Amino acid sequence: MLVFLVSILVLSLASLIAKDKDFSEKENRSLTTMPKITFDGLVRGTVENKFESYCADQFIARDFWVRAQSIVASLEGRNESSGVFRAKDGYLIQDFETPDQDLIEAQTQAINAFADRHGNVKFYMILAPTAVNVFEDKLPANAPAADQGAYIRDFTGKLSSRIMNVDALRVLRSHKDEYVYYKTDHHWTSLGAYYAYKEAANVMGLDTSDDKYEAMLVTTGFQGTLQARSGYRPRTYDDINVYFNLHSEFDVSVYYMEKQKKAPTLYDTSALERRNKYELFLGGNEPLIRINSTTLNKRNLLVIKDSYANCFIPFMTGQFQKVVVVDPRYYYEDIDELIDMEGITDVIFLYNATTLSQDGSLVPVLTEIKEKADPQESFGTPEEDAAAAENALNDMLEDDASNDSGTENASSGTEDTSSGEDSAAQDGGGSQESGN
Repeated sequence: MLVFLVSILVLSLASLIAKDKDFSEKENRSLTTMPKITFDGLVRGTVENKFESYCADQFIARDFWVRAQSIVASLEGRNESSGVFRAKDGYLIQDFETPDQDLIEAQTQAINAFADRHGNVKFYMILAPTAVNVFEDKLPANAPAADQGAYIRDFTGKLSSRIMNVDALRVLRSHKDEYVYYKTDHHWTSLGAYYAYKEAANVMGLDTSDDKYEAMLVTTGFQGTLQARSGYRPRTYDDINVYFNLHSEFDVSVYYMEKQKKAPTLYDTSALERRNKYELFLGGNEPLIRINSTTLNKRNLLVIKDSYANCFIPFMTGQFQKVVVVDPRYYYEDIDELIDMEGITDVIFLYNATTLSQDGSLVPVLTEIKEKADPQESFGTPEEDAAAAENALNDMLEDDASNDSGTENASSGTEDTSSGEDSAAQDGGGSQESGN
């Protein structure tokens, strides 16, 4: 017993002494670093929560312990490790937790207010389900996942009539027997994104009569974030396909604004040599990307998104002369000015339901900046900006709670029963089993 306690103490001290890691390439996510201790944070309890996440993310030999946890779970007969279910047909499926209603209210109010400020712009919402909501029949028996479909209907039901909904849930469920999600990663495949694009084009009134997409297999050796997060080592490897329009007669120029880098393609093929091969699409997540197309369509699109949009955006480049891409998790500029400067005619919010249900970065980005900063004034670090954004979100949530105190509201949801649409495209590849 004494040896065990000493071992735990030594490992904990080593974790505190070791240099923090900012990013996990295996899990394709940022790791929690040592939180800044403030009186406000102590009162709110955010410091305590962040410190728990910090200890979990920075524990010494973390990958070893994640793997050990998955082995113990298997020995105990459990099919879940680190929020990832080991499902049928070789699938690893991420759990979905019950969303915070205060966050839903803050996000939908911010989106509605943002749309109201830009009356001449058309707005669309694509809230994509993850595999947990489409492949329910593949989940282990009695898997304790929250109802993601109810969350999607609740969220989109709170949006104003100015924001048209693209029903990705219905569409993907109608194609659930196809390879629309990766088996080892949390993203939809290019085929899943294609079906969402077809539905979006119908809602947005885009002409797809010249579309003739064909899949090209670019790798058969992809193992994604869910494999790394869970510690499971399935023998399953995913295929990644890229879709090309055979009737395409336009070129693109891609500008990565933060890196001051220009590329003649939407695809970073060097990612195929790395673990996170999904970064093939647009090189991964960037704060701001501008894509110019030689198409004759004069509309300009702004996509406010998470990483689900990365393999969706290529389909849109043939429909808009300019596609501007903003990831609010890394973007700190004035988005209202961006809309005016780029002459935006259409805006798509594209998130997967799991990310949006936990994301506190969207509200501060959409909140109107009423007082412009002095251009000569020095700004804080990205970490300080992110902390300020979180404080702004917390203040908004507290204000909403205060305003709602003493009142009772009743609401009823409606369920979309519209029928699905079949598409002619086929992916050309699924996942394969490796003998390794």
